Amino acid sequence: MILENYEYELNRSYSGIIIKKFYDHENHNSPKIVFADGGGTGINGKFWGQMQEGDSISKVKGDSIIQVFRGGKIISIEIAPFYRKLIQQEIDKKKKK
Repeated sequence: MILENYEYELNRSYSGIIIKKFYDHENHNSPKIVFADGGGTGINGKFWGQMQEGDSISKVKGDSIIQVFRGGKIISIEIAPFYRKLIQQEIDKKKKK
């Protein structure tokens, strides 16, 4: 499941200016963002917490980095290390069984 989530995240693309962040109570309290153009997307909570309303973000399909543009600075959120850690924890758990 974790590997599938990583592949899904890796193959997504989105960009825009965040005008709203919220937890979607109708969808298991999933973290969501809404863009100024009216679009929106769900975001892994680990990454969602590093974003703010007013940030401009960009995620290119096939890339494992979410770029966050805030106040003239670029913040790079690396997706791969987060998922690598989870995958390793899952492997370690299976070894203990």
